[in-house]
Amino acid sequence: MKNYLPILLTSTIVTSYIVHAREATPKTFTIFTASTNAAVVQLAESLEKWDEEGTISAVRLISPRNWNNVEDRHRTIYDLPKRWSDTFLKYYNDHHKDWKYEPFMLSLVRHLVRRRFLSVKDVTDRRLREPLVQAMNAKKNKAPHLMSIPEIYFEIEKPTLLIGTIDSVRATFNKEEFLHQQRDKVETVVVDECSQFPRSTFTAGVFAFPAARYLLVGDPHQLPPFAETGFPERLNLWQNGPILSEIIDGQLAPVITLSTIYRCPRYIVDLLNELFYNYTLKAKRPAGERSEVFEKLGWDASVPMASIHTNSVGLRVDTSWTNLVEVLAIKHVVELILQEFPEKSIGVVSYYRDQSTVLSHTLPASVQCGTIDSTQGTEYDVVLISTARTDVFTDIPFLQDKNRTDVALSRAKEAVILFTKVPMAMKSTMWSKILNATEDNDFEYTEGKIQKREVQEEDEGGQENKSGKANPAKTKKPRQKKIKKAEQQH
Repeated sequence: MKNYLPILLTSTIVTSYIVHAREATPKTFTIFTASTNAAVVQLAESLEKWDEEGTISAVRLISPRNWNNVEDRHRTIYDLPKRWSDTFLKYYNDHHKDWKYEPFMLSLVRHLVRRRFLSVKDVTDRRLREPLVQAMNAKKNKAPHLMSIPEIYFEIEKPTLLIGTIDSVRATFNKEEFLHQQRDKVETVVVDECSQFPRSTFTAGVFAFPAARYLLVGDPHQLPPFAETGFPERLNLWQNGPILSEIIDGQLAPVITLSTIYRCPRYIVDLLNELFYNYTLKAKRPAGERSEVFEKLGWDASVPMASIHTNSVGLRVDTSWTNLVEVLAIKHVVELILQEFPEKSIGVVSYYRDQSTVLSHTLPASVQCGTIDSTQGTEYDVVLISTARTDVFTDIPFLQDKNRTDVALSRAKEAVILFTKVPMAMKSTMWSKILNATEDNDFEYTEGKIQKREVQEEDEGGQENKSGKANPAKTKKPRQKKIKKAEQQH
């Protein structure tokens, strides 16, 4: 089991392991799985880069219904609902004149005709067209057996690397009898972002593939499995775990700890070290890197973190929150970045689902919006973090959650920009350290502009309240000393 401290090139490491495993045992299955589509997509993209020549036969198991419902950013080139029609058409064009296996070819053509990738008129060989017409006109209970799309696809491509969320993989093996009969051929199951894996899901996976070895990849400092608000703590422990922490703490399996961080700038690794990892991380990237985005914005490019204060009031929506002033500030900054760097990947991560929904409807489609929980396992050039709340942060356990904040800060390859009500956040020990790290890029959004923040703060009358009005401002207390530099301790 690999216990990775955050933001390694973990997908690359996992992919290299899988490529080796496929070369060593080509007649068995390796399953790569995770609890979210975001983590699955990350692996697929890494595999695409590593396997440019297509030597690994891989397929993502996802139902057509789920595939139609997921966002474009959660689709990959390996998706079975996307790949099967081209594969079937190519096979038909190459083999329909010398076909010998009637049920196989007949099933293949019937699927193509049913979904209008092929017409009956296109089937010129009488030996195939006549049984095709008979099968299509036959009553359902008298029609010849129709092999499923996955079964035909596996017969043609013979994939050995199966990708998908654990729910999709298990559902496919349960539904497809030809796969169910091959469960013992699953040699290895790789579980990425394992900290989010519930105990119940992991247990079901073990029973689904009883002959497999399990490689668990995750960071116990990041998000645990999701639990409904108000769910009894003991029941949550029984159902969700967290199983990764229990395995590591109980030494229930061999553990390999990886601590070299490739993704984030050294400055951000320093902050993560101080806040969450007790200086156990090692930054691979050199000190002194400059953010080209911040350079173009006229900010301090030697510090890859910035904070933008919004003098706003959060709005509660059922159990969630929105903050429209933050949305406008984020939209303004996104437009500035895209104007100069349209090729940059931008991720806007929010603590609250309703805020994320508003942002996704406000920002360009190229900008990836999501809750922090849904973006674990992803990475972006620039990450914008929306807190939405304007109450005193020490009174909000959700914003004080270290695992969630760790995930938010560790998504960035180049820079992080925080949007919050700074005086309320500064009352929290954790958030004051985070904001101290942005002191050289300390801005505010006012009258549609980003400018250096004035040294003032509202008193507690400026927090969330029924009237939505803030009391007069008073002088801001000096910030604490900035974060210690981890490179001085390495």
